[in-house]
Amino acid sequence: MKATIQDLSRFDQMLASFDAMLQHRRQSPASSISEKYYDLSLRYLRQARHAREEGKPLVAHSACVPPELFYAMDVVPVHIEAMANVLMAVLKEHETFLSLGKAYGLGPEVCSTHRAVAALFTQGWAPPPDLVMWSNQVCDNTVKAVEMVLECTDVPGMFLDVPFRRTRETEQYLSEELEEAASFIAERLGRKLDMGRLVEALGNSRQVVQLNEEISQLRKLRPTPAPNRLGYMLHTIDFYWAGTPEGVDFYRTARDELNERAEKGQGFVPQENFRLLSIFQPMAYSWKLLDWMEREHGACFISEPFMNSWDDMEWDFSRPFLTLAQRLYAHPTTFSMHGPASDGLIDLVLKEAQDSKVDGAIYWAHTGCRQACAAMRMLKDVLNHRAEIPMLSVDMDLNDPTFTPEDDMKNKLEGFFEMLEERKGG
Repeated sequence: MKATIQDLSRFDQMLASFDAMLQHRRQSPASSISEKYYDLSLRYLRQARHAREEGKPLVAHSACVPPELFYAMDVVPVHIEAMANVLMAVLKEHETFLSLGKAYGLGPEVCSTHRAVAALFTQGWAPPPDLVMWSNQVCDNTVKAVEMVLECTDVPGMFLDVPFRRTRETEQYLSEELEEAASFIAERLGRKLDMGRLVEALGNSRQVVQLNEEISQLRKLRPTPAPNRLGYMLHTIDFYWAGTPEGVDFYRTARDELNERAEKGQGFVPQENFRLLSIFQPMAYSWKLLDWMEREHGACFISEPFMNSWDDMEWDFSRPFLTLAQRLYAHPTTFSMHGPASDGLIDLVLKEAQDSKVDGAIYWAHTGCRQACAAMRMLKDVLNHRAEIPMLSVDMDLNDPTFTPEDDMKNKLEGFFEMLEERKGG
C-alpha cells in the first residue's frame, strides 16, 4: 500500500512549534541543557525535512540501528519511532494518529508508537526516505511496523540481524552485518563509506559514553543537581546525534551545568524529598508531570537504567565495524533488554538502585509494550526482597493521554510519596 499523496504540512507545523519552544527558552534561559536540547532536536528534524532539496539521501531507521554508519556515509538519518512520537506530542493530534492506525488494522494492544508510524507513512506525512533500515531489536512490533513503512514508501530496505545474546561470536557476526549494511547503502544510494569518518564518529561516541558516566556520578550526589527531564533528553539526543560533535557537545553541556551546581552544593530543586529510580519511558506527551513531581513533591530521578546505563566494551578503532557492533550491544536499550532478564535488566536495575541510594522506583508500565511489562513483577520482587526498595507501577500509554488521565497518575504518585514519607518516619 504505497502512500499516494505527500503532505508535509503537519511536519512543517511541528517544526514551527519546536522553533517557538526554542525561542521561548532562549528568551528565558533558565538552563543551557534545555535550550540546547530543543535546538538540536529542531536541527535534527529540519535536516530530515530538507534532505532531498539539499541533495542528500534520507535513511529512515528504527531504534537500535547505529547512526554513526549514516553520518560516516554522508546520508541523513531519521529515527522512525521518534519522529512519530514527536509529531503526535507536539501537534497534540493523538486521536487523529491513533485512529488512522486503527483504520490500517492495528488494534489498541499494539504499541501506540507503531500505530502512529502507520498514520505517518500511510498518509504521506513523513519526509520520503530513499532507503529504510531496521533491526530485530527487543521491541517485537518494530519488524512488522517497518515492513509497513517499506510498503508505503516503495524504497529499498535492509534488515539488520542482531543476535539475541552477546558473545564474541555474535559480535563478529553483527560486525559483518554492519559491513554489509555499508555496502548496501553504497550500492543503492551511491554513497561511499569514509573509514576515517567512521573512526571519527566512533571517537565521538566514546566521548559520549565517558561523559555519560560523569553525568551519572554527578546525578548520584545528594542533593542531585539534575532535573527529572535530563535522562530522557540524554536518551533522545543519543538516538538523534550518536557519533557526531553535536552529540558530544550536548553531553558536555549537561556535564558542565550539573558540575557547576554540584560545586555550589545546589540541588536542582530547593528541597529534595525523594530519590527515585525511573524504569522505562514515561509519557511522551507530557514531561510536565516530571516537573510536577519535582516542584510539588521534591521527587527527583537519580537514574534511568533502561536509557543511560552502558555495558562495558572495547574501543578498537583499528576494527571499526567490530567496535560499532560492540557499541550497539553495549547501548543501554539493547544491554538492558537483549538476552534473558537475569543476564542484564535485573542486575542492572538492582545495582543502579543501590548505587544511587534511592528511596523508591517508578515503573512506567506502557500498555503497548509486551517486553517491558513482562519484566514488571520480576523487578518489583527483586527490588523489594534484595534491596528493600518499593516500586510503584504507573499504568499508562506512551502516546495516548486518554488511557490514564493525568490526575489519576498524580493521585497514584501522591499515595506512593506518602508511603515513602512514612517509611522515613516523617
